Amino acid sequence: MTTRRTTWWITLGVAVVVLAATGYLAYRLAGGHDDSYHAGVEYGESQALMYKQHIPYRPSDDEIHNWCRQGADLVASGPVWLRGGVVAVGELDRNLFTEGCFDAYRAATQ
Repeated sequence: MTTRRTTWWITLGVAVVVLAATGYLAYRLAGGHDDSYHAGVEYGESQALMYKQHIPYRPSDDEIHNWCRQGADLVASGPVWLRGGVVAVGELDRNLFTEGCFDAYRAATQ
């Protein structure tokens, strides 16, 4: 009976370690995409701040999308610095950057 209990605990421990390692690996692999979104958020926040200081009307969603896409194209040619890290050259996901930028820009100019 003790051998079965020991085997069960060992199996459970191995399963927990495998699940934790899998979760950590998934988190690390998805990190670049999260960083692209967060870089877009920071870009959108700063652009919206400048926009609000000079223009009194709210921009349309199409204008924001266009500006954020242009911003993604501009920053993709070099490393993108953001709070807590950097997105290396060639690793920026332009669609996620644009999405993050749009979300922040729109929220800031509501």
